[in-house]
Amino acid sequence: MEEHYSIKEISDLFNIPKSTLRYWDAEKLIQIERNPENGYRIYTETQLIELTDIQFYRSLNVPIQQLKKITTFDAASLSDVLIETELSVTNEIERLKNVQLGIRTRLKKIELVKYLQKQLYQDSQPDFDFMIHLDITDKESVTTYLADPSSFLLKINSSSSSEIEYGLASTNQKNQEVLWQKSKKEGTLKNAC
Repeated sequence: MEEHYSIKEISDLFNIPKSTLRYWDAEKLIQIERNPENGYRIYTETQLIELTDIQFYRSLNVPIQQLKKITTFDAASLSDVLIETELSVTNEIERLKNVQLGIRTRLKKIELVKYLQKQLYQDSQPDFDFMIHLDITDKESVTTYLADPSSFLLKINSSSSSEIEYGLASTNQKNQEVLWQKSKKEGTLKNAC
């Protein structure tokens, strides 16, 4: 006679919350028998093996909807799911690499700011040709800023420090309002307004 296990025993054995086991049952990931006397879920050894597979694929972040497609657990279905999951993981790794690059870029800029704060002011050539207006209500302008937040610039009117304009460093004009443009002479900045 096949041994049966209660939902509590399975929950403790697999370290899976009972609510998750109930959800998997409701989603038909696994067919659970019911005790005819009290209606409680009972698990067989066959279902323990199925739960092991489900838990393995969930640990790989295989979505429930994909797991529902593998009800037979045949090799072709499993292969397809793993290929899709690997692609998803690869995309997530790429996204995280971009996040990491953004963090590193911002840290370098912060270190540069800290260094510059300790230095005496001196004239220098900028490494950009234009300062274009940053319009925070314009989608293209915001997208440009988000792609490279380190391009953010402030233009402060020397005669009135309360007059501040926001801009982005750029190598081209991009049909945007130009706040500053590199002069042909000596690479100094000149007001383009």
